[in-house]
Amino acid sequence: MKNLKKVLAFVVVFTMMFSFAVSANSFPDVSKDASYAEAVTVLSSLNVMIGDEKGNFNPKENLTRAQAAKIISYLLLGNKTAEGLAGSGKFTDVAKTSWAAGFVDYCAAVGVVNGVGNGQFNPNGSLTTLQFAKMLLVALGYDAKIEGFVGSDWSINVSAKANQVGLLNGLDVGANATLTREQAAKMCLNTLKAPLVEYENKGGNISVNGADINIGASKAEFKTSTNKKAQTIDDSMINGTTAFTVEFAEEYYSDLRLTKTTDDFGRDANQWKYKTVEIGTYADDSDLKETYTAKAKRGDLYNLVGSTVVDGIKLGKYNFELYVDGKKVAYVSTSDKYNEGYEGMALFMVE
Repeated sequence: MKNLKKVLAFVVVFTMMFSFAVSANSFPDVSKDASYAEAVTVLSSLNVMIGDEKGNFNPKENLTRAQAAKIISYLLLGNKTAEGLAGSGKFTDVAKTSWAAGFVDYCAAVGVVNGVGNGQFNPNGSLTTLQFAKMLLVALGYDAKIEGFVGSDWSINVSAKANQVGLLNGLDVGANATLTREQAAKMCLNTLKAPLVEYENKGGNISVNGADINIGASKAEFKTSTNKKAQTIDDSMINGTTAFTVEFAEEYYSDLRLTKTTDDFGRDANQWKYKTVEIGTYADDSDLKETYTAKAKRGDLYNLVGSTVVDGIKLGKYNFELYVDGKKVAYVSTSDKYNEGYEGMALFMVE
């Protein structure tokens, strides 16, 4: 299917848009039109993030450090293997019998987490966006010491790499803000789509004024594959080669498939399938200009995109596609029909 390049971001007017999204897993406290519905549904379908005993996801609750360790363990090992982890009492405030002990100790062993000092972990403490980003970057293969994710500049280095990798795509949250469960789900979804890295040589550590410094390490390089059939998330190639990047989900969740498609309004969309079950189809909101949940008029469009665009519509200067209530219709530039308002409309300019 042809992928249309947007010159102007979507202008969407709707009240029933998300009736077109089909979900395999759902929570009563996560509506299908929620900003993070796609992430929550995909992660729950993989049993990486699950609800409470009442079936709620609790999307607005803060993510705790112990919960984060559990999520990373599930991502890397799968839920069944992760549940078999045993705690070793590495931290004084995480008892061997604690539900989180195995997850916390495993993450500490593979370099995903550190304690907070004095032999403690603070399992019930909250996490910031960058703290969770650091954990996910390590899960992607980045070495914390080599990449400078430790020490006084750790937040700067994590922020730069997280943005480069795309872990913060679609997030409306500050770098040092306390992270909620739905925001964590979005970061995990971005991680599933991100490429893994590996090092030819990790060098060695020396101690300088009590601080460990890595020397002699090679640069992190994308993990690659020449197996076309294994490209279930992204078939991007390394420049100038015939090798594909290996995304996290392609390595750890080979039965998960992401297909780029369009929804009933003609918008670019992500279709997710796990094994033989369709998880859902969700509009890609990266180009979204505005969303209305009530009827809109031409004046709203005029104020949103400006006189140049609206006047260009009248003159036939731009090529537009218009979808009304899920059906593509002919666009009439001289019409003033926008004053009527619609139950569902998607308008976007293409080239």
